Amino acid sequence: SCALDDAGAHCWGANGAGQLGDGTRLNRLEPTPVQGGHRFDQLTAGGAPDGEGGHTCGLLRSGDALCWGSNASGQLGTGDGVDSAIPALVAGGHRFHLLVAGAAHTCGLAADGQAWCWGDNRVGQLGSEGGSAPAPVAVSGELEFVDLAAGDAHTCGILLDGRAYCWGEGRHGERGDGTMGSGTPVPVMVSGAWRYRDIEAGGSHTCAFSSGKGVFCWGANGRGQLGDGTFADRSSPVQVRDNGTGSTGWREFGLGREHTCADMFAGFYCWGDNLRGQLGVGGGLDLSPRPMEVTFPPWGT
Repeated sequence: SCALDDAGAHCWGANGAGQLGDGTRLNRLEPTPVQGGHRFDQLTAGGAPDGEGGHTCGLLRSGDALCWGSNASGQLGTGDGVDSAIPALVAGGHRFHLLVAGAAHTCGLAADGQAWCWGDNRVGQLGSEGGSAPAPVAVSGELEFVDLAAGDAHTCGILLDGRAYCWGEGRHGERGDGTMGSGTPVPVMVSGAWRYRDIEAGGSHTCAFSSGKGVFCWGANGRGQLGDGTFADRSSPVQVRDNGTGSTGWREFGLGREHTCADMFAGFYCWGDNLRGQLGVGGGLDLSPRPMEVTFPPWGT
């Protein structure tokens, strides 16, 4: 985990590949300053599903991107495959205003709407032909994005007109284009007539918010993380069941590997996998395919 405060960036947790950026590979139980004294405007953290490796990237006010941690697939974007336990400058001289990290790839969004990605490309998650890239490569298609999201091995973005495109892994329907199959490096349009203004990705699922319609999700659903009341993978967007909460009353939402949470005007709700208590709804429930309200204790207790 990483966080920003007035003093800079701090990280804590696993550090086997240097993903905490403190110059060591020692796990940390408390927030530890990231080396270099950089004043980041944004942080994003990626990590492999098996828990090995992990990398973190930060965006400076200048638009320069710095990354640290595992670089086995080039996900640091430094032009080589060498891990770094301290922040290292992403190659290419690009200026970004958004960074997103997948399991072993990273993408940045430039001011002109061009998306650039680097790292693992075995299933096309960089949006370009060829193998893994240790430095940024342009996402194909001449598309101008306003938002990006990165899952374990897929990437999605929203255009100015609200259409969503995805590329990379598709075995569970991660691309949302109505197909399931091997990865593709070519961005494909998410099916349906909805227009979106916010998009987030989990391990193998994606959710996006459509004004006046609510949240739609697609991809893997084996733990109910799509919130449509089923456990069937979906290759096209399905609307999250409001469970009596009011489907359009969404403010913010976020995705974990196999669960989803949303801040709604009616309360805070989570759905999907709960084997480790990640839904925050107490014990006795391994999963939920529908939104469950999180009950918070009174402040100060």
